[in-house]
Amino acid sequence: LVDRKTLRNTKNGLMPSPFGFKQYGQSGKWVSDIFPEVGKMVDDICFVHSMHTDIPEHAGAIMMMNVGHIQPNRP
Repeated sequence: LVDRKTLRNTKNGLMPSPFGFKQYGQSGKWVSDIFPEVGKMVDDICFVHSMHTDIPEHAGAIMMMNVGHIQPNRP
């Protein structure tokens, strides 16, 4: 069960960000106010919005995503 009192003053049960966001560049990407320098370069940055792997557990999937192999030690 969800305690409704803990969801008060939240949007859809999520805590709102304490930081503001603005749109930057021609792409109009939203960037947090705590990263103003990133906002200046937003049109030169590649944003990956989705990833997929067939590995069912997180640690192995992260390893596969970052290095291309499930084995942590490869010669």
